Formats: sequence, structure tokens, C-alpha cells
Amino acid sequence: MHAMDEPEPDLLARARAWLAEDPDPDTRAELRQIIASGDRTELADRFDGRLEFGTAGLRGAMGAGSNRMNQLVVIRTAAGLAAYLNANGGGSVVVGYDARHKSRQFAEDTADVARVLTEKNPVAAESLLQKGSADLSHAIGDKARFRVNVFRQRGTLA
Repeated sequence: MHAMDEPEPDLLARARAWLAEDPDPDTRAELRQIIASGDRTELADRFDGRLEFGTAGLRGAMGAGSNRMNQLVVIRTAAGLAAYLNANGGGSVVVGYDARHKSRQFAEDTADVARVLTEKNPVAAESLLQKGSADLSHAIGDKARFRVNVFRQRGTLA
């Protein structure tokens, strides 16, 4: 058994693997600090589960880890959506953002992943970046099978 302040080896391995893939310097720095502190409770909260895509999109506290809202979660979720579309006859994706923290970055990441993954398959990809939900609603029309709201998050990075 490990000391309360010492992370379990597999938890630490998951955190380090995440750190190696994370494209965001803010969340990488945040995670480095948590790893260095040895705070097992904080690491477990961030890595013992995944942020889930629900009817309201991705929602969660901002920060590093699979159970937080961040670029890597958005990129992985977009890849899953693209794989689903490819496996189910294709379709278009309309991506929107608003003024919230990192919303535009998340939207750009989603659009980039959809563009790349659907170009490799016979799927017509139409990834539009629209600012504001009114613009997004007009852009959708009958074009998209999915409306992706990547801007639903709680909290901010320090």
C-alpha cells in the first residue's frame, strides 16, 4: 500500500502519459506541479474517469486530465466523433464557439480533427467555425448530422 501523499504507480503512469500528449502548455504546467506535489487525491480526481460527452456537449471543470475540460479531451472526443461518422455513412460537422475561455481553441481543434480524419475517408467534411449560437444555428440548416458545442465548461485555469 502506498502512503497517502504518494500516487499509485499506474495513476502516476497515466498522468505522465497524459503529460506527454497534452498540447496545451497551461495544462502541462498544471499537471507537472500536481505530479511533483505527489497529491494522489488530486491525480485520482483527474484521471479515475473520463469527461463524458452528453446532451449538452462536453461539460466539466477546466484543467489537466481525462476528467477535466481541456484540449486533449476535446481532440480525443472529436476523433471519436469523426470515427463514428466514418463508420456510419459520413456526414458534416458544424463547430461553434463563443467568448468563453479557450472556446475558440477547442472549436479550432475540433474542426481540424474532423477535417483531417474525414479527408482520409470518403466523407464530405464541412467544418465551419461560427461565432455565436445564432450564427451556428443558421449555418447548420440541413447540412450537419451533429452540432458540436465545445464551449460548455465550468471554471477557468488559474
